[in-house]
Amino acid sequence: MRRLLNWFVLLPLAIVIVLFAVANRTSVTVSFDPFPGDAPALGFTVPLFIVAFAGLIVGVIIGGLISLTRQWRLWRASRAAQDELARMAAVLQFPALIAAIADAFRAEITVPLRHHHAMARKGGEATLLLMPAWTAEATQNFIGTKVATVFPGNVARGQASVTGTYLLMKGDSGEPLAAIDGRVFTLWRTAASSALAASFLARDDAESLLMVGAGALAPYLIRAHASVRPLRRIAIWNRTHARVADDLESAVGAADIVSCATLSSTPLVQGNWLQPGTHLDLVGGFKPAMREADDETLRRARLYVDTRAGALQEAGDIVDPLRRGVIREQDIQGDLCDLCRGRVKGRASLDEITLFKSVGTAIEDLATAI
Repeated sequence: MRRLLNWFVLLPLAIVIVLFAVANRTSVTVSFDPFPGDAPALGFTVPLFIVAFAGLIVGVIIGGLISLTRQWRLWRASRAAQDELARMAAVLQFPALIAAIADAFRAEITVPLRHHHAMARKGGEATLLLMPAWTAEATQNFIGTKVATVFPGNVARGQASVTGTYLLMKGDSGEPLAAIDGRVFTLWRTAASSALAASFLARDDAESLLMVGAGALAPYLIRAHASVRPLRRIAIWNRTHARVADDLESAVGAADIVSCATLSSTPLVQGNWLQPGTHLDLVGGFKPAMREADDETLRRARLYVDTRAGALQEAGDIVDPLRRGVIREQDIQGDLCDLCRGRVKGRASLDEITLFKSVGTAIEDLATAI
């Protein structure tokens, strides 16, 4: 708004004044009397167009400085974000992170159902998420919570749609240990959790991946899946800008693993596109009104979730079909806790279609932070 005021209001106004002054040849007389009395006052006359032109130059300089200051601040913020990405990448590696999250699902960790608050905003509805968790005192003894926001309208402004902060604390005293960039943090743990599920549910020989959605999470999901399966072919499809796969139906049919990370409110993947043996990873759809796969997909697949409590409350690809009787609660074969503890089997045959639906859980956050 400040830039618009500088360049689209003040600059044209200054130009109009200059043109008016030149056309009318108006002058301005400046006088002052430093020595009151008989001495004559000092003064000079300046053509108004020179005054206006000087004002124009000053206005351009001020506007340019304001613009440069804003760009410098944006550059500093971008540089800080890049530094955070580099620091996170230096500490985290997907094989180790996947193993840590698996251990966390086997451990005694208390995880209340996350707080999920809808917020009306000018650019559309936004979401505030609060996700606490803590370990048992006899174990590592940590407390952690993540505060995250989801603003879908940020994409149009060139900003991240998901941001947040994770706070890790001592479990015996509550003292803060670390404050971590929640956005980068969430990208890593979400991708690692999908890959953990794929390690149980995708075919061992899966070598082709279709990434549906080209947002910030996409490269992390690709790298995470590649760490648990021998991927050789990767295609990317995005609703607004097709990058590699122009035909979604053909791309789905040709993939061994289909990973979706979108904010879609209508199904993208159709069940009759899926070939026997496909594993479907649904990461978006974290609210009941959101869908990434249609009803036929749910009917054909063996269903797994990250946590039953979260999926049954929030996952649109589970809540909506359940409400309408398309699937039953007992159709959900298990969650990550069941898989990691060996209470349920993963893939049972080469030909079955498996589906993993995640909405995110504070267990994953705490394991990543620790």
